[in-house]
Amino acid sequence: MIYVAVRIYRNRYIGKIFVLLALILLTTNSLAQSETDKQRRSFSIGNILKKQRKGTITKDTQNVKKEDTPIISIDKLFFDYGDVLQSQRAVATFEITNIGNADLRIDSIEIACGCLDVNVVSNVVKPKRTTIMSVKYNTNIVGEIRHSVTIICNDTFNRRVTLLLTGNVVLNDIK
Repeated sequence: MIYVAVRIYRNRYIGKIFVLLALILLTTNSLAQSETDKQRRSFSIGNILKKQRKGTITKDTQNVKKEDTPIISIDKLFFDYGDVLQSQRAVATFEITNIGNADLRIDSIEIACGCLDVNVVSNVVKPKRTTIMSVKYNTNIVGEIRHSVTIICNDTFNRRVTLLLTGNVVLNDIK
């Protein structure tokens, strides 16, 4: 293929035409890709949830009757354990509040790995009430902490809420 391109390029006029056609093809292809990317971006941006105060994630709720809808609100969506010594206790707590007017039910919680232990005080949160969720990390594993916890609930707009956990477990140099 390269040999053919070099042979064609040696002829002055055919070489110029070849380069011009290659340039047109590349430009057309990149324009088509950028148009597709714009469509993808506009579609995904339209579906992104708006982040509001205190980690609450909600969509526009004007067209939904609020009296029969649970709405989840979490005090923070991100927690940094910081530097933790090996075998030291590392626990993150999250306040889960139901700001809707129907019972919020936590159906399940997905964890990224077995190094996390999640405990929720109550799986059903009454309207305008709060429950506590604690996430304990196994600090016997030395290294960077980068995990997530996903809460799956009956919130009409946010069935899945993902919380991010970061930190670093360092060796305990006791001699």
